[in-house]
Amino acid sequence: MKIIVPKDLGGELRLFPACVVRATLEKVMLGQSRNKQPKATFRYTITEEGEGVKEGEPSAIGEAVLETYSLQEQSMWKINSVYKEVTGERIPQGDFNVEEFEAMLNEALTGTEWDLYVEPQIPQDGSSTEERTTVVKKELVR
Repeated sequence: MKIIVPKDLGGELRLFPACVVRATLEKVMLGQSRNKQPKATFRYTITEEGEGVKEGEPSAIGEAVLETYSLQEQSMWKINSVYKEVTGERIPQGDFNVEEFEAMLNEALTGTEWDLYVEPQIPQDGSSTEERTTVVKKELVR
């Protein structure tokens, strides 16, 4: 598997307090976790601030939020749930190369709007000891 880190991945990601924001899914990127396992990273751009944003905080509009999904066989049900929520269908069964699968996810999912419930958390996978913004729940905006 060849992994290419795109130039527009972004720089520093902002740490958000527990809050709700509206965001558009801009891109799905496939890659590998630190454990060399396949993963999908969803890059959202915040379009509206919602509940929980503290008075005096800089605007979150235009900021990025990342969410990752394991693409290991036993975890595919999670990303399939998102795909099915958007398209009404499950991810087609079969073997895909990385480029095909990434293109299929982008075609089906990019441009969708979500209410993201985010909060700061320390990663549980041991990848870091620093807090980062984590999507704990999300709802598709219809």
